[in-house]
Amino acid sequence: MLGYFLGHYPQHFALTDHQRTLILQTMLFFIWLAGGGAVFSRVEQLYGTTPWSFTDGLYFCDVTILTVGFGDLYPTHSIGRGLVFPYSVGGIIMLGLMISSLTKFAKELGSDNVVKKHIEKSRTRTIGRTVTNSMELRRRVEEHRPLEGARPTISGPFDGVASTRVVTIEEPAQSQWLRRVPTNAMASIRRVG
Repeated sequence: MLGYFLGHYPQHFALTDHQRTLILQTMLFFIWLAGGGAVFSRVEQLYGTTPWSFTDGLYFCDVTILTVGFGDLYPTHSIGRGLVFPYSVGGIIMLGLMISSLTKFAKELGSDNVVKKHIEKSRTRTIGRTVTNSMELRRRVEEHRPLEGARPTISGPFDGVASTRVVTIEEPAQSQWLRRVPTNAMASIRRVG
């Protein structure tokens, strides 16, 4: 916020809804932490047995919201104890929403990068296939023309337009074909035939 007000950032951001939600939730979470630290330190200063500073209250709030609960600081007065449960429930809910927004934001960044890489790969492939003059066209046609009698490879690219030879598939002799057919299939072939 300070960087925005000092003019270090542009006037308008192109943010998605997930990014706006994450910014808002993060700001509210830190306000919740700071407010809780101020309230708990004030309650313990006025009513508790040992006065807390703001950093002690902030530390207590952070440990409570993160559900760590070291137990080195705890409210000693009934007002502070009564505030712990609603404060911690609200903070835990805010933290869960913030983590959910972080995962959505990370997925969004990942999908954006995947799409950008796919676009860049297809762009370079298209540029690689582009022909700028007739000499280059002739050279590419000669490179991709199959040799006489050579079979096309299965794993390589196959250009159906440039291929001029006709490939025929020869049928095996009937006796070889009959040897490969199971015996129960032979009976059905004889009945039909």
